[in-house]
Amino acid sequence: MRGGKGSPDDQNNTIVKLASESGFSCYKNEQNKWRIEPREDGKNWYLLESDERWLLVIEDVPQILFRPSGAIAFIQRWLQT
Repeated sequence: MRGGKGSPDDQNNTIVKLASESGFSCYKNEQNKWRIEPREDGKNWYLLESDERWLLVIEDVPQILFRPSGAIAFIQRWLQT
């Protein structure tokens, strides 16, 4: 992997740990990919693991494909709102 630190699995584990410790719901879907979503009712987005990246899906429409650093920044920014 270019420009990153650690293996993709290590990075994904870091993202899932951050999200879980921050109160997000984190689980593996039927394809064994991580899914991170807010626990609050009425929130219509989730992050879905996609190989070495994370896909932001809003109202079931794919929006942005984040690198791991972008997924971390998204989670941290969400916590500030």
